[in-house]
Amino acid sequence: MPRNVQPLVPLLTVANVAELENVSEKTIRRRVISGDIPVIRSGRNIRIDRADYEAWRRSRRVFADS
Repeated sequence: MPRNVQPLVPLLTVANVAELENVSEKTIRRRVISGDIPVIRSGRNIRIDRADYEAWRRSRRVFADS
């Protein structure tokens, strides 16, 4: 592989994220519309970069007080 070529970034669909979060696709679409989840749009297609998804997931963690 040439040095300047990056490997393809794994992209998730709304359905993939909904399954990972155990919520409906509609819930994920609402979060996308509100700007909570960063997305990549290509026409009508919505894809979510796995790194962005992981960062979003980490940012909404709630820690219990000890």
